[in-house]
This record gives sequence, structure tokens and C-alpha cells, in this order.
Amino acid sequence: VASHGPFAMFQEGLRDDWQFRQLLAEELNAALHDEELALYLQPQVDLASGTCFGAELLLRWRRRNGLWVPPPVVVDIIEENGWHALFTSWLLRTVARTAAELQAAGVDIRVSLNLTPADLLDTDLPEVLAQSLQTWRVAPGRIAVELTETAMMGDRGRGFGIMRRLRELGVFLALDDFGTGYSSLS
Repeated sequence: VASHGPFAMFQEGLRDDWQFRQLLAEELNAALHDEELALYLQPQVDLASGTCFGAELLLRWRRRNGLWVPPPVVVDIIEENGWHALFTSWLLRTVARTAAELQAAGVDIRVSLNLTPADLLDTDLPEVLAQSLQTWRVAPGRIAVELTETAMMGDRGRGFGIMRRLRELGVFLALDDFGTGYSSLS
């Protein structure tokens, strides 16, 4: 694509890219409704003791043809198509269910998930998370929400209000990838 402004010159590859993206969006929509996305556990280990103290939940989606789609592409398509609320609802239910399954198996760790900037502006987020935790009978302290500095740079007042409500719920908050952007601790 030859573009240096709000327009682009058509090239033959654009049609193929658009058609592929459209096909991917249709498959992802079906996967969201059929709950075919997955969260994989990435252990967090204390190197000194070798003890696993937590796990970060990482989004994964394998298409029906067996090919994996990178998480940033999945998130981009979700945002482009307005499926964010559906995805976040699935994510919070799955996080709570995963924490409950770990607890039932005797694995006493905290699970963490990443939130997007859009999540941090969703005023319903704390209540949806609280409902998921209540449904699966999970203590809020077993959940950590990781926020990137980018997520906190938008509507800071609203974002901090939601962060405060998450903390009041008992959920842990953590900064993820701090220092890779342009903000400071202040």
C-alpha cells in the first residue's frame, strides 16, 4: 500500500488482504460465540525458591484449519468489529473458571490477565468481574489484573475510578511492560 496520508493507492494485494481479514473475522466471530478461544497458563516462578506463585493467562486461538492466529491480530479484529464486550465477558468468565479449577486441584496460585485500554474505560467491568468470581466461588485475591501504561494514559479519571473499584473488590493490580512507553511512575 502506498500511503502517506488519509488515503491509499489501490494495489492488487489489497483485495487479497481484505478478503483474508474478512474470512478471519467471520471465523473469529463464530469462535467467540462457540467459546473456542483458549487461555494458556504461563507460570510465574520465584527463581530463588523454584516456587510457582502465579500464572499469567495468555490468549490463544487456533483456527479450524489448525493455524494459530497471533493474539494482537485477534484483539485487533475484535476491536475493529465491535465485539469487545462479548470478548471481555468471555475472558472474565474464563479467568474465574480457571482460577476455580486450579483451586479445586489444590494449586494455590494467583492468576493474572491483561486488560486493554477499552476495558479500563468500561464502567461495568468491576461488576462483571465480581459476578464471574461469585459464580465460580473464587476469592478476588486470587486474581491479578495487569495494566499497561498505555491503558492508563487515556481518560485517566475514569480509568483510575475503575482501578479503584477493582481494588475495592479485592483484585490485585499490576503494571505490565512498564517503561516501554513514554510515561513515568508519577
